[in-house]
Amino acid sequence: MIVYIDESGDTGRKFDKGSSPFFVIAMIYFENDETRKRIIRSMENLKTELKAKKDFEFHLKSNTNNQKSAFLELIKKMDFNFSAVILNKKVNHYTNRKDMYIKSLRILLRHSKISNQISKIIFDEFFRRSDIHTVEKAILPAAKMKTGKKIRIYQKDSQKSNPIQIADYVGGIITKWINHKEGCEQLFEYIQRKQEIIIMK
Repeated sequence: MIVYIDESGDTGRKFDKGSSPFFVIAMIYFENDETRKRIIRSMENLKTELKAKKDFEFHLKSNTNNQKSAFLELIKKMDFNFSAVILNKKVNHYTNRKDMYIKSLRILLRHSKISNQISKIIFDEFFRRSDIHTVEKAILPAAKMKTGKKIRIYQKDSQKSNPIQIADYVGGIITKWINHKEGCEQLFEYIQRKQEIIIMK
């Protein structure tokens, strides 16, 4: 199984200057590869309908209201599931942004029921490429792999990965929900039935 991961919220701790108190990691996955391919096609079709530019991506923070509405309606129809972890930065301490990301990933992989089915993890370009081996060593034991299969970890530009764009929306919606932003309940309804687990730490 391939899973796609994206983060939402900043990694700063200057709360009096606007840093978010929460850091969210969202992981999405599909029942099978045919479902994944079908969803990717539907996203490409929507981009065409929206007359989007070649470098366009679905991104909750930067999309127009029209683009958001169209994509949210598509998300509602999509057949995928997600797990997420919400890290409260005010009560959790970390050495640096990499450690915080790794801590969140380890929690997520420990608790998700599909951890022992994962064959490939793809996440957006959060780390330097030189850090990938460190991340791999830190998070793979948490996945509780019992099959003996080697898990592959990749970074990918979100602009080139439709599934990461879905994870961006899921993570962004959860961030708005946990921060009680205006309209968050209506947004959460688009993804509520797709959740496996949301962990708060």
